[in-house]
Amino acid sequence: MKKIILTENQLQKVESQIIKESSDYKFEETVKFDVDYYGVKFKGQDIDWVVAPEVNITFNIDLDYRRYGIKSVSVYNFRGPDSIELEITPQTEDGEEETVVLPLRWDDSDFTQTEESDHISYIGVDNDAVLKLANDANGNIFVEFVSFNIKEI
Repeated sequence: MKKIILTENQLQKVESQIIKESSDYKFEETVKFDVDYYGVKFKGQDIDWVVAPEVNITFNIDLDYRRYGIKSVSVYNFRGPDSIELEITPQTEDGEEETVVLPLRWDDSDFTQTEESDHISYIGVDNDAVLKLANDANGNIFVEFVSFNIKEI
């Protein structure tokens, strides 16, 4: 067994890091989006195919407990990249794939939706999610919402 000698300042840094890590209920998952583009137009054309990259998201898990045990577990506060790069292929004869970068509005309360999974083998987020596209009044594509499958009590 080895001994480690720390200064008082180093010990305080280690203690604060341990406290920070033990009280931070932030988790990560790499998510593959299934893109829902039904009825969406791209440059006036129907869309044949959309490819989305995998993205890293973070989320919080909160325990609501009582003296007799855990009452509930909540998964919330989803965060991810500011934008997502999609490869869109219009439904035309030449069908040239185009890259489109769309913003993701994580701070908008209607942007993230969740569905509870029936099969609970862990508490957290599945690694697949839905990215719903829509057209605005000018025909521009935007991400209407993202939907995560969560596992919680």
